[in-house]
Amino acid sequence: MRLATWNVHCGVFAERPPLQAPDLAYIGSCLRALAADVVCLQEFMLPGGNDPAAIERLQADAGYAHAAFMRLSGSHLGPGDMGLLTL
Repeated sequence: MRLATWNVHCGVFAERPPLQAPDLAYIGSCLRALAADVVCLQEFMLPGGNDPAAIERLQADAGYAHAAFMRLSGSHLGPGDMGLLTL
């Protein structure tokens, strides 16, 4: 079994311009390339003012059957909850 953890810093990445919301397509493409069985994302921010469907979209895009989100706090980078996402 391959287990990976990644601090996604609310979707703000040094190699990409800052966005108002996390780039779920970019995160999904990185997760597909990583091909881990289980991934724990730290500082995952729900975009669009807490859109829970975003987790379902990322889960499907990255190819994971299950997802669990644990809210830790609001994000200082914009609207949306920040927490831990396990896929």
